[in-house]
Amino acid sequence: MRKIRRISAFILKISFLLLLMLFCLFHTREVSRAVSSALERCIAVIIPSLYAVMIASELLSQSNLISVVARTFTLKGHSFSGSSRRLIFIFLLSLFAGYPVGARLLCSQYENGNISRKTAVMWSGVCYGAGPAFIYGCIASQLYGNSRAGTVILISTVSANVLLACVLLFFTDKADLPCQKDCSKLLLSSETLVNSVTNAGRAIMKICLMILAFSVFIELLYSTGILRSTASILSCYSDYDAETISVFIASILDVTCISALNIRDNYTLLPFICAVVSFGGVCVFMQISAVVSGKLSISRLLFMRIISALLSALICKAIMLPLLENTALPTASADFALHKATSPIPSLMLLVMTFMLMKKQQDIIHKSHC
Repeated sequence: MRKIRRISAFILKISFLLLLMLFCLFHTREVSRAVSSALERCIAVIIPSLYAVMIASELLSQSNLISVVARTFTLKGHSFSGSSRRLIFIFLLSLFAGYPVGARLLCSQYENGNISRKTAVMWSGVCYGAGPAFIYGCIASQLYGNSRAGTVILISTVSANVLLACVLLFFTDKADLPCQKDCSKLLLSSETLVNSVTNAGRAIMKICLMILAFSVFIELLYSTGILRSTASILSCYSDYDAETISVFIASILDVTCISALNIRDNYTLLPFICAVVSFGGVCVFMQISAVVSGKLSISRLLFMRIISALLSALICKAIMLPLLENTALPTASADFALHKATSPIPSLMLLVMTFMLMKKQQDIIHKSHC
């Protein structure tokens, strides 16, 4: 039976790759449009907004700052172990840093021997957040044109993560693991900074490559009519039209697609939007898998995000009426705008300098082994 499942999975993978290859060969215009749009999004939005945060997260781990803070942070009468304090610190950072940052920090702590793999996998499901920049800029301003909707989304998604984190604390191993390096010293040097920049550069490249690949897959679903046909069938069993449902299906695959909704005067969809933002999308899961290099299981993360999405929708329904009371209908202009670089030159130069730094680091490592 297990052999049959392996063969079936292999056949499905080969079939999917062949379908994708044929699509790329015979629909070059659609593929070119999808890749061009994704590349522009990476250069103009992803790299400027996420690269600095990724460097900072790597620096936190490389410099041993998380362990130092965990040792010095004390609360009167608290019963948290050093491992629990590390997790709380990473959790608070991940709520506002962006989707892949929390998993990357947890993976670094696991690699350094500060937490177990089981703990890292378990907490990757809650150290996960869209961040205020994405929620206010890409969601609230694009869909509703005001900040109150963004506040509802932010409170709903963060509250769901907080509730799940409180539950996880009871199941987290309270015993500290023996660190593989001295956890009491702050390690700041030029080598630490170089390693942080190069590691962040590799992580950003993996994220961008995953976005490029996923954009082609979504274009395949649109071009073949699979997405629209599925949305038409589901619209027969709901109160929403096929176009709205197709955007939600695309958003489950890639959360940035949610900005394509046309709902300027419809707040009834806000709980569904909160659920999608909290879930993050399959593309984000693939980005995290690439960033952690397969060291953490994604199945547990998927399970936790489904629970978080349901909690976010329920919290949104409970708080949206009082928070949105007397909210005027949005105008065409938005109070917040997603940051977008006016020129791709700075991002390209940043990538070139990162490549140069990686090459220099590899040369140094090669000479040391010779």
